[in-house]
Amino acid sequence: MKDTKPSSIEVQGHRGCRGLMPENTIPAFLHAMDLGVRILELDVVITSDNQVIVSHEAYFNHELTQSIKGTILTEENQKSYNIYKMTAAEVQSIDVGSKMYPKYPNQKKLKAFKPLLSDMLSQCDAYAKSKGLPMPYYNIEIKRDKAQDGIYNPPAEEFVKLVHAVIKQGSIKDRYNIQSFDHETVNTYHAIDPKAKIAILVGDQDGMQSHLKRLNFVPFAYSPYYLLVNNKLVEDCHKNNIKVIPWTVNDKETAQQLIALNVDGIISDYPDMVLEQLNQKK
Repeated sequence: MKDTKPSSIEVQGHRGCRGLMPENTIPAFLHAMDLGVRILELDVVITSDNQVIVSHEAYFNHELTQSIKGTILTEENQKSYNIYKMTAAEVQSIDVGSKMYPKYPNQKKLKAFKPLLSDMLSQCDAYAKSKGLPMPYYNIEIKRDKAQDGIYNPPAEEFVKLVHAVIKQGSIKDRYNIQSFDHETVNTYHAIDPKAKIAILVGDQDGMQSHLKRLNFVPFAYSPYYLLVNNKLVEDCHKNNIKVIPWTVNDKETAQQLIALNVDGIISDYPDMVLEQLNQKK
């Protein structure tokens, strides 16, 4: 099957499809693909044995995890279950899919665990081939916080090299991009692999030019919180040949507004809803 690059407005399944299935788990990614999602958005962290794990936090979030070894997780104790201090085997023994998630009442509950990045990539590719679906494209966020180096995550260069090694050992070729809120991380990735597509994530009001000045390259995409998107931002990005891919869009009205602004992609916990809005526009 021929690989094709994303075109038009790219609908990205946030953490798979968090509104419908347990986030950042294999079932969530496969279900997103069944819905017609081509681009899978995910987050990665590192274990004590230097394995790359798909997870938004570098610890076990109490909202997703009922208990660990008989201890009920709470907001107060969750950060003590530090993935960076656990082996991959320990991480994958913990169920993060069965607990009810009040923020997402339609999320299906099932036993699931945080997968290795290598397993996630290979299983999603294999699923696409078996079902005759388009080969997926991966938007991989490196969850690095400089203040937490050596505590919850490795320093930028070590983190980047671990992620880069997994990607290059797989068969996804150019069907991926890297993204991060951390400028040092994306600058480091670019230095290691200048040909890689890299997006900068933005959650503040510093402005596009301020973020671009902190980069050693021109990113392929500028990915802001959706409330930061306006017509001028889209025009400025497009003048610089930079895509605009806002996050995280979970209601129809916002999706319609962003489609009208001519953004290049939309990241959503409900990618089926965004696809529906795009189909209606057509």
